[in-house]
Amino acid sequence: MFLVHLKSKLGLVLIAVVILIALMSNEPTFAQSPSTYFFEIRSIWASDWGITNPVGVSFSPTTKNFTIIEAPKSGQVSARSAIIPFFEDRATTPRTITVADPLNLAFNSRDKKFWMFDRNSKNLIGRQSKTDGEPGNEDSRFNGQALGAQNLQGISFDEKTGRLFMLDAAARQIIRVAPDANGRPNPGSNNAVTKLNLSQLGTTQLRGIAYNPNNNHIYVMDTNGPKLLELAETGALVSTRNLQELRITSPQSMVFAPSVDNTDDPTIQNLYIADAGQGNGGGRVVELALNQPQVVSPLATAPTPRLIQTIRTSQWSPPSPDPAGIIYWQASGHLLLVDSEVDEMPKLFVGKNLFEFNLNGSLEAPLSTTRFTNEPTGIAINPANNHFYVSQDGGNKIFEIAPGRDGIYWTADDSVTQYSVSGFGILDVEDLAFGAGKMIIADGKNGEAWVISPGSNKRFDGPPPGGDDTATHFDVTSLGIRDPEGIAYDPSTGNMWLCSKKSPLIEVTFSGTLVHSIDISFLNAIDPDGITLAPGSDDPTVLHVYVADRGIDNNQNPNENDGKVFELAIFDNPASDPTPTNTSTPTPTNTATPTVTNTPSDTPTPGPTNTSTPTPTNTATPTVTNTPTATPTGAPLGNLLANPGFELDADGNGKPDSWTGSSSFSRSNEVVHGGSFAGKHFSTVEDGYNANQTISGLTPGTTYNFSGWVNIPPTTDVFTMTLDVRWRDAAGNNLGTSVIKTYTSQTTDWNQATGSFVAPANTASAQVRMVINSLNATIYVDDFSFGR
Repeated sequence: MFLVHLKSKLGLVLIAVVILIALMSNEPTFAQSPSTYFFEIRSIWASDWGITNPVGVSFSPTTKNFTIIEAPKSGQVSARSAIIPFFEDRATTPRTITVADPLNLAFNSRDKKFWMFDRNSKNLIGRQSKTDGEPGNEDSRFNGQALGAQNLQGISFDEKTGRLFMLDAAARQIIRVAPDANGRPNPGSNNAVTKLNLSQLGTTQLRGIAYNPNNNHIYVMDTNGPKLLELAETGALVSTRNLQELRITSPQSMVFAPSVDNTDDPTIQNLYIADAGQGNGGGRVVELALNQPQVVSPLATAPTPRLIQTIRTSQWSPPSPDPAGIIYWQASGHLLLVDSEVDEMPKLFVGKNLFEFNLNGSLEAPLSTTRFTNEPTGIAINPANNHFYVSQDGGNKIFEIAPGRDGIYWTADDSVTQYSVSGFGILDVEDLAFGAGKMIIADGKNGEAWVISPGSNKRFDGPPPGGDDTATHFDVTSLGIRDPEGIAYDPSTGNMWLCSKKSPLIEVTFSGTLVHSIDISFLNAIDPDGITLAPGSDDPTVLHVYVADRGIDNNQNPNENDGKVFELAIFDNPASDPTPTNTSTPTPTNTATPTVTNTPSDTPTPGPTNTSTPTPTNTATPTVTNTPTATPTGAPLGNLLANPGFELDADGNGKPDSWTGSSSFSRSNEVVHGGSFAGKHFSTVEDGYNANQTISGLTPGTTYNFSGWVNIPPTTDVFTMTLDVRWRDAAGNNLGTSVIKTYTSQTTDWNQATGSFVAPANTASAQVRMVINSLNATIYVDDFSFGR
């Protein structure tokens, strides 16, 4: 299809070479060009430090503190400022600082002073640095009239040479001032001032400047987008990074400072951007990594995941807007997830931040960890003692929860103990899990996975001197995970799984060897924050991967409520016990929140499936045809579907009779294949659901045929619609699912999907389903048929 645009054989050769290189590449699909790569390492939310809308940001290598400053109010020369420790490891209180223009203030490592440009007097003013890194009293002043500055929108120093770079947005230039003999930016020194022309940047709206000492490049911000422009020292444009996905609403000053990752080379510098936000919230300092890490190749070819369902935790009552850690609780057959941010949303928070739900996504019981922490980020269960463990956002604390005298978890008499794991060198506990007798921890800021072993007392109690645990760790940045936020143990392989934003799912050994790297970009997940393995909702005999997505942060949008959990089928592996233990697991109590008591009973361990669920035999395994036949076939004989052409709507509710669905599925005469009506899926809110019809009276071992037509108009939306058949026994238990076809993009007119399947042993009925995920488009369906 490229031939239309090619004018020479040489062009064909070049295209072929590019395609060949792309096919041979082992880089994950999340990778970008090295010249445009960026990754958000963290956001330092200014409201946590008493600042609403930060404009100035500077960093003192001497004190290792950031100074952030708000813009003075109209007619004032003083503003609120805050000192933020580099690792955010202790609280500070805001104070008042006299500074007329915090956008044009920066720290000079050569003379250990802060320098600012005064717009009114046109002077460069030097200020002492206090012991905590805050700008102090003025002690130097240089006449800046010779600079000819018209509208400065940021200043920055080269920490190695002491050169000052000033962005003059109105004159479309960068003013460079060489240091004098004392390392000061004195414009009056001989040949001190040179200017770089930026007219080649066109009509960009420039604000903020930062000098990168590692590559000697200058970075300025185009507020339209916004876009980060990388310039050579000549002023020539090197690269453009579109930062729109970061939702930076008001970029201000910028500075290069060390990476927060303690395990990084200390010479690595990341870019820190002050985002003033909007109104009275959303202000922050964003740390961006601009260096693309070298990612190792996995041991095995990555399988293609299949989305089984999207559970919208935002629609629970009460909702979970920011789901984080998630685990499978084998004793109850349910999933548990914690929400670390719902407590910050008064309109949604009713004291519940722990949610128990079944494999189909229905909320069973809203629970709470507020007795010991309002911000749980991870949750795990230790099979050695059947205790729960919860990690906290901040402080690197881990809480161990044991049931009280009532024998039931998550009640007022639970026993709770806590300890810190900071002594290991862990910076940022995001999630935790248990497996192979170890505790595994995802350390977000350090980009590490930690493996904790209990000491001689055989229990987890933290590092010495408070405990006797020991730890090993390995870097996951080189494995494709820059900010590990979710971690899980895989009992079927003995490996661990990790997830993060803008990253694949990875399977890795306990020694840090990458096994699989799974591309999940098709989910359009914003912030995957938790992961676990649990029985499949459609087939409990296999393990599926469940990934929690926090979505948009409530600091950026205080009214957001967009939490999700994705269920993914990756391997057709038997569902072994995700929480194995050497002792029998007691039968859960008949309460809404069952628990495991400490004294094992003689009853068998409750499994994730009903004991009456038959296991399909090998001869009854459905044969799945994923593609339509080359020649469209006629409808199968003996159509068992009611209203197969979606023609009938006897009750006048706008929906085709005999089909279950949602408000996004209706009867329509806009586009039809046959007859006068068709079925129409339409959504503008990234909807997910399934529309189906149940057919009874089926015979095991019998071949059934499906045919249906699908028409998807042109769209840029990323969605999935899967046509499948879910087989059930007489008790309504699922026996397996046969996929007919999955659609992810527009079609050319009407497209036929066909399939032929053998009903598994014990089949009594089947659901013919249209499974919709993340739909923000229109899909028409018509003339379905299912029969022998």
